[in-house]
Amino acid sequence: SPLQDENGNIFSYMGIARDITEKKQNEQAARELNQRFQTIIKNLPNGAVFLFDKDMKYIHVEGSALKEVGLEPEMMIGKTVTEVFPPEISKVAYKNQQRLFEGETCFFELEFSGNIYANWGQGIVNHNNEIKEGIIYSFDISELKKTQARLQNTLDRFWGLVNHLRSGVFYINTSGKILEVNDAMLGILGSPSAEATKEIDIFSFKPPIKNG
Repeated sequence: SPLQDENGNIFSYMGIARDITEKKQNEQAARELNQRFQTIIKNLPNGAVFLFDKDMKYIHVEGSALKEVGLEPEMMIGKTVTEVFPPEISKVAYKNQQRLFEGETCFFELEFSGNIYANWGQGIVNHNNEIKEGIIYSFDISELKKTQARLQNTLDRFWGLVNHLRSGVFYINTSGKILEVNDAMLGILGSPSAEATKEIDIFSFKPPIKNG
């Protein structure tokens, strides 16, 4: 700024300089971190991320799972879940979105376009400790569900054979809780049903002793 004498004539200028190197470095680091985050999200395998405001309008969406079901971020930005997805999907998703702004987290599964997705969400707290945005991470677990179904089918066939054995057979976890039991073992334990038997701790249970 100019310095003036008593007659109003400028005789010098004064300036203040501040070292903003650290500020610039921090800003650059923040930009680089954000770029890395965007790259990771964009290439998230079998997944997608949905960021939305309190009006439930999407402000950022990204992820490889979007293209797999024919969606693009441009198709969703500024719209709500009810404007993008069919009622059977949006009804469940919207209800869980609301929970995030009440300070809760959410987890739910949805089937869409022939795939099954596991969804986890939370609210994003700002510097005033207010939740202004919510985020939901979605992952395609279709293959996992198929694997679980094949495993369950194998177990069902196995226990179908085991139930024909005259010997008692049971399957327990590491804490001693019975998970599965065949008919012969029910008789040995004196238990009325398989469901009742699953309440038994095999490490502390004493089966009834029959005289004779």
